[in-house]
Amino acid sequence: MGTTHTISVGKTDSGLMVVFQEKIESSTEKESKMKSEILDPQEFIGKKEHEVISTIKDRCVFRVAERDGKGYELTASHLPFRWNLYINGGIVSNIRMF
Repeated sequence: MGTTHTISVGKTDSGLMVVFQEKIESSTEKESKMKSEILDPQEFIGKKEHEVISTIKDRCVFRVAERDGKGYELTASHLPFRWNLYINGGIVSNIRMF
């Protein structure tokens, strides 16, 4: 049948997290498989930008909000699950969700 991806927001003691879910439906097996993955922004702080982006690019909505102290113009659209990445010297120094 197909694959469905869902992104939702959860809350932990340390803040917000993204829950990425993938549901795979098969017409031959007449069953569906659900895979959930919790993405905690705190786990990515201190890692190289290209590693973080390659990991999250298909799993959450993100944008680079600031690079080496220079902020970018951002839209005012509110996506509570979007990650705003702050990059310093190629390293993710902060991630905010708002």
